[in-house]
Amino acid sequence: MKHYPDNPMPLLYINLGAEMLYVLDQRLRSVGTDKASKVLTDLINNMFKAEKLQKYFMPSACNFTLEDLKLQFQDIATSSIMKLNATSMDKLFDLMVMTLKYQLQMLISPEHLITLTVNHLDGILAMFRVQDEISNSVQYAYKMST
Repeated sequence: MKHYPDNPMPLLYINLGAEMLYVLDQRLRSVGTDKASKVLTDLINNMFKAEKLQKYFMPSACNFTLEDLKLQFQDIATSSIMKLNATSMDKLFDLMVMTLKYQLQMLISPEHLITLTVNHLDGILAMFRVQDEISNSVQYAYKMST
């Protein structure tokens, strides 16, 4: 039997982050902004910085609350030229959590949480196939989570 880490934060962070990127990607496409690629590139590079990921893999990350995660994602969302007001960020975070809760409920076994995480990372890579900078950041997250 495999041993899984006691700290769920890395998987929560990666999966919630992927959901945030999916929602923002769809929203930016729907408004047709030319800066969508730059915004998403900035968000991904910020989200998957080695220092940031390592923080979530430390045992002390178990002490983070949902509000702490929300603040982290708010910082990430505003790290680019895109700006979100408080109401928009609240709605975005609620959607992220709701979507991840649904996905977690559909899991058959704990092993499928790793599969879900890998699928999210693969989805992010598929969004930006040609950018080495993003690929390296996401590959680092992939190595840490599997």
